[in-house]
Amino acid sequence: LEAKFQVDGLQLRYECVEQAAEAAAPPAARTESVERGIALVEQLLAADRFPPAAKSIAHLQTLARKNSDRGQLTKLGELKERGSSIFAAYRSASDAIEKLRENPSDAAAATVAGKYFAFSQGNWQLGLPMLAAGDDERLRKIAAAELQAPTDPGERRQLADAWRELAADAQGIAADHQRARAAMWYRRVLPSVSGLTKVEIEKHLESFGALAANGGA
Repeated sequence: LEAKFQVDGLQLRYECVEQAAEAAAPPAARTESVERGIALVEQLLAADRFPPAAKSIAHLQTLARKNSDRGQLTKLGELKERGSSIFAAYRSASDAIEKLRENPSDAAAATVAGKYFAFSQGNWQLGLPMLAAGDDERLRKIAAAELQAPTDPGERRQLADAWRELAADAQGIAADHQRARAAMWYRRVLPSVSGLTKVEIEKHLESFGALAANGGA
């Protein structure tokens, strides 16, 4: 029932975005509508509701063009590109997600579904248990270690290094999510270290750029 209310709420907000794109409004109101709409698109993508997300982006781009707001247009362009990447990953993983619903012990399906949720959606709470139950040995070990919620600085550092090394072999949003996860663990280690170890971790965080401060949790 709660999920239904959430879906209905997203649908209602999506319809409001449509109406805002068609209505005459002052620039300040349009700017505010775009910012609210961007937050809505993020929720739609997280709920795997790709058609309304794509339509919302198109409506929001109309509003941003009316304002000649290059900043918002750039943000929407990046959001559209990320949404396309998530949708492509979802299409590749959808069969595995369905198989996992029918057979939760399907290790191969767990790996594919876990990669989608963790590395495309950034939904680690859902993705990690799947990866830990999957058939990819490297991912299974990292995910299992994560699920132990380590507090020892050395174990946390190992996790951070593991995600960073995994990201080096990945591309696109998968690499971004893995680097953000590594950054999360590096940040948790930082207060417990000093000297060269601290300098090394700070360099890793610096190399991640904005990902060092955002996401991963």
